[in-house]
Amino acid sequence: MSFAATLSRTIVTVPRLVLRHRGFDLTVERANDGSDGYGFAISHRGLTLHASPAEFRTPQSAERSGRVFIDDALSGFDYATRPTDA
Repeated sequence: MSFAATLSRTIVTVPRLVLRHRGFDLTVERANDGSDGYGFAISHRGLTLHASPAEFRTPQSAERSGRVFIDDALSGFDYATRPTDA
């Protein structure tokens, strides 16, 4: 059995997975309404900054989308706060 297959099966069986990405907590959760969807939430210091609807078919796609969301937000912040050359 490959590592990816083991990891995939482990993530699927976890109803609520909390990861860290670039200083933020990234939580991947199964839908509460009994559907097969997954969503993600981003929090920092106990405050939820963003929560997605449970519209992802796999926990891996929800996690990937959450990581991309964080990366995009931080790159936008970096661009907005970068000093401009005069």
